[in-house]
Amino acid sequence: MSTEYDLAQLNDFHFFIKEGLSDTLKMISEQFGYVVIYSNDLLLVEEKILNDNKTFLKVFELLKNISGVSIMDTGFAPSSLVYQKHTEQLKVLERIDNNAFGGNVEKSGKVQEQFNKFIEDAVTLGATDIHMSITSDSQAEVYYRVNGVIETTPLIKSQTECFSIIGNCFEWAGAENSTDKNFNKDKKNDTSLHDIPILINGNKSTVEVRVHYRSLTANNKICTFRVLNVNSNILSLDVLGLNEAATKVLGNCMKIASGLIMISGPTGSGKSTLLVSVINNKPKDKVMHTLEDPIETDCPDKLTFQGLQSENPEDDIKEFMRCDLDIGCVAETRTGAQVKSALGLARTGHLMISTLHANDAISQIERLIDMGIKRSELAEKNLIRILTAQRLVPLLCKKCKEQFSDHDIEELSFIGSETSITKLKEHKSDIYKRHEMGCKACNHTGLAGRKMVFEYIVIDEAGRGFIRNDNMTGWVEHLKNHGWKSMADNAWDLLLSGQVDPFIADGIVPDLILDSNKPYIYRG
Repeated sequence: MSTEYDLAQLNDFHFFIKEGLSDTLKMISEQFGYVVIYSNDLLLVEEKILNDNKTFLKVFELLKNISGVSIMDTGFAPSSLVYQKHTEQLKVLERIDNNAFGGNVEKSGKVQEQFNKFIEDAVTLGATDIHMSITSDSQAEVYYRVNGVIETTPLIKSQTECFSIIGNCFEWAGAENSTDKNFNKDKKNDTSLHDIPILINGNKSTVEVRVHYRSLTANNKICTFRVLNVNSNILSLDVLGLNEAATKVLGNCMKIASGLIMISGPTGSGKSTLLVSVINNKPKDKVMHTLEDPIETDCPDKLTFQGLQSENPEDDIKEFMRCDLDIGCVAETRTGAQVKSALGLARTGHLMISTLHANDAISQIERLIDMGIKRSELAEKNLIRILTAQRLVPLLCKKCKEQFSDHDIEELSFIGSETSITKLKEHKSDIYKRHEMGCKACNHTGLAGRKMVFEYIVIDEAGRGFIRNDNMTGWVEHLKNHGWKSMADNAWDLLLSGQVDPFIADGIVPDLILDSNKPYIYRG
């Protein structure tokens, strides 16, 4: 007869500990379910194991052979409780196994090495984000975002290894960096990990990883890892993909005495990369202080002082006044109070730079108004100097890209504007798409790096008038008449030169194929 246990009853029990038991427990958990051996001759198992007599007998024999304990009683508990106790037992056993092999067990032990290797493999593949999907099965799926695109064929890992990796993140980070120091698989959690040692092409390096864990249901969990390479080289503006005019405009903006430079885009669009390049273009005799959360790239300039935001970022901006700075940078503006503080500094003879989540350059005006800034303030002379926006578009592998077909155009015609579809038909021979299987040269992704598509708006007297009169549509028309090119215009240049896939680019760059500025033709 099996007894059901709850957490209060299990708290008083002590584990049966024996060297070499951890591998067996891992193997059982991957194949059958979670189990724990207690010192009072109790085998605690998930209820599903008890429901299958064959499975239970296999588990019983495996543990009996290695433990040498004649198990007299079997208990069961909810899966979450068994998993919690199973994880605690594995941690103790792995410490014992490490010491038994004479190794120097550092702070994080074998699990830490496992996590470092997990991140190192992702960096080697060129991944910026990792999505770990854990379901009720014994296996978990790991998806990588490479060149801005999710690879749909997952890497298969065991649930045990994945939960070990996730749990290690929160215990290593500690209470000051995470929502909860002790990992609970049924609670959401966030943390950031700094200075993770990895090898890139045989060279030692460190990365930072942001971790977000979500419990979707009792049996479905997801964990997202964002990898930030703080030691990466700072790319010049032209290398990023900006044309000569945009490079010179941004470079000259860094020499302006006062005002606000705003860089916009969604997550993963290259805002931070562009921001670092812009900062690196500051005059060498200017003092700059930054507020970042976190510091993603170390700037080599000796008069650029990078710092972390405190819990009161508005006060941090005000403290800039005491630092005798020429240029201030708020890596990401999140609140209206931050914007107002930054505008205050811009009015008092300082150049301020910041980033904002907005769809395109001109949309930043509405975002700032939503954050509580008055239209009249935004239209002040010499206050906002320039608005920018960008996207990172995956480039096609030159060796395996495929010619665009009539069928492909037909597929896009259901969402594309008449103008866009006409352009695709006229230039079909110049347009290419991604090869689904890829080739050896591109690691079978069909892609080879990314390029930035960029737009900028210099705020002149005409622009201030359009802001003041709330006429964004008229502003766009005015800009077009004066030679302005949007992100979509610049993306079309890449598309018509066979460098990007229209299907992929349309999902990244606004108003490319599905152009909301043009009439849509309904087909039924």
